[in-house]
Amino acid sequence: MNCVRRQDIDSEVDFFDVAASKGYGFDPFSAKGWKILAGEFQSMCSPGERDKLLDVGCGTGSSSKIYTPVISSYLGVDLSPVSVNTARLYYPKLNFELGNACSLPLPDESFNIVAFSSVLHHIPNYLAALKEAYRILKPNGRIFAYDPNIFNPAMALFRVPSSPFFLKKGVTPNESPLRRGDLREQITFAGFRDIRQYCRSGIEYKHVEPEVINSLLKFYNIIDEGIERIGLGRWFGTFLISSAKK
Repeated sequence: MNCVRRQDIDSEVDFFDVAASKGYGFDPFSAKGWKILAGEFQSMCSPGERDKLLDVGCGTGSSSKIYTPVISSYLGVDLSPVSVNTARLYYPKLNFELGNACSLPLPDESFNIVAFSSVLHHIPNYLAALKEAYRILKPNGRIFAYDPNIFNPAMALFRVPSSPFFLKKGVTPNESPLRRGDLREQITFAGFRDIRQYCRSGIEYKHVEPEVINSLLKFYNIIDEGIERIGLGRWFGTFLISSAKK
């Protein structure tokens, strides 16, 4: 099962290989941002100390900070060889392997949780990835995902290719923010139940591309935190957070 054309896979690999080789990989959030995501994961999935977790789209390993404090076993997979090798250097006590989200070399019913770490919005046909997660999950296993929300004003303006203000730098050829309803529909089609979804702002960034946006990041983080505090984050938050059960 393959959910991305060969040329699209190659473009993703090239982008993240270059990013990892330059030393910045995928580590966009501050310590506060990662802590918030860890809290959302625990709230959504109620992980247990015996749970085995697969982290799809682990990049250079930073997303492991969300999951490893509360599970027993962690495996990160990513398309980018340079990212995987870098993750092994950064986190030598964890396991990382090359892997395509839509065709994983893993046995049926072998994990308790599959986490999609800001990766579904990179996959044009992400239903195939969700079906693959369903296959490898044990009964009552859970998925967890966080992806950019298309209804967040900043995402809609700067990260949607059809926007006149779209900024190409720092964006892979395949990625685009997701719609809550579309993702929910695909999760349902994959066979999952007990779907929970909401959006979240206030996940503090420490670096984004291009540099002109990065220079304004302090003000963006303040505004984004304000959106969350006044209650608008549930609809217009930067990230769409989802979970469901097999």
